[in-house]
Amino acid sequence: MRATRPSRRSRATGAALLTALAATMASATAQADVVQCGDPITHSIVVSNDLTCPNSGGITIAADGIIVNLNGHTFDGAGSLNSGNGVDFAGHSNATVTNGRITGFGRDGIAVDGSNNKVQRVTAVSNFFNGIGVRGATGTRIVDSEQSSNNFQGIVIFQSSTTSVTGDTETGSTNGIRMEGGGGGNTVTQSRISGNGNCGFEVDGEANDAISYSTLSSGGSTGGICDMGGVATQITANDVTHQVTGVRLAGQQATARGNRVTSSTGNGFFITGSNNTLRGNTAQVNGGIGILVLFGNANHIIDNIAGSASGTSGHLAEGNFEGIDVGGGGSGNELIGNLANSNNGVWPSGGRGIEVNGAGPTTISGNQTNRNTGDGMTITEDGGPVTGNSARYNQRFGIELFAGIDGGGNHASGNVLGQCAGLVCVP
Repeated sequence: MRATRPSRRSRATGAALLTALAATMASATAQADVVQCGDPITHSIVVSNDLTCPNSGGITIAADGIIVNLNGHTFDGAGSLNSGNGVDFAGHSNATVTNGRITGFGRDGIAVDGSNNKVQRVTAVSNFFNGIGVRGATGTRIVDSEQSSNNFQGIVIFQSSTTSVTGDTETGSTNGIRMEGGGGGNTVTQSRISGNGNCGFEVDGEANDAISYSTLSSGGSTGGICDMGGVATQITANDVTHQVTGVRLAGQQATARGNRVTSSTGNGFFITGSNNTLRGNTAQVNGGIGILVLFGNANHIIDNIAGSASGTSGHLAEGNFEGIDVGGGGSGNELIGNLANSNNGVWPSGGRGIEVNGAGPTTISGNQTNRNTGDGMTITEDGGPVTGNSARYNQRFGIELFAGIDGGGNHASGNVLGQCAGLVCVP
């Protein structure tokens, strides 16, 4: 028997039934709901109203695995300290809150704990504690969200691990994004942080946290990126500008690679910790020292640019007040393969390409220091081996070595007051 082709009417009827079934399933998954202040949410919903909650929190996630779509609505705590959290995950996991605005609550805009929760496309503004507070959580994801003018942090990550913040915009809080309390493995990437009173990004008491491919501008009193006591923090390919200090490293074993720090009123990179590595970074047009190592031990300053990369004429505008400075009693530091050219401070307080003063043995090898307004290199105390460096066309001496070891292979020419003192240089 030959199969019979379905009629147009039967095909249309079948399509309508499939559409109705899909709509029914979608409705079961996410129901449009009016919510009230303090509501526990036990199923996926699409919110259909704004909330103003001066005397309670907004809503509480009351089940695992649900999606709360705020649907563009605003939850407002009315600036009352009695208003609690705007959205509270309350220990639940695998839940998502998306697409809305949380403002004016007396605690956090969004309080996250539990595991593998997600906050996406949510704006948290002017909350008394933090825009988003992640506490005791694992695997939290914060995606394409925004925080501004929160009283403490835009985002605080406390005693939490493997939090990821991606595509975030944060401005105008005391700290932008702060990680603390002994967690670790938390990351920030492709984010924009600006206008905070203290630090843009801060790590303290954590291990293996990271920030990468982010922009930090117009910061506060402490710095753009502040590792204040982390271990093995990774700082990669960030653009840091118009800070007091661009990047602070007070922890241990951090690696800063491929970052660009410009137009700080103070220092570009400021290192007081130990066993940290700066490799392939750029520090230009900073009002203080491009790279300052003070008190720290066994830091590795390798292949960085502090001032102009070219070392040819006409680049003083790219310089810092001074290029690279190691001092304060630290020892075992090394400066290898750096370009410290065209630094433009006024002698004798600035203008050097590299200075080592008041430090223990420091390895100085393969650096280029050209066209600075002071000496190319000044090594006044406890310098280690000085090997294979070049200093040309500086407005004072090429290399002055008052304490240290002439390792040979150093070059100097065209310097105004003389080529080298305390070691042998060839043109």
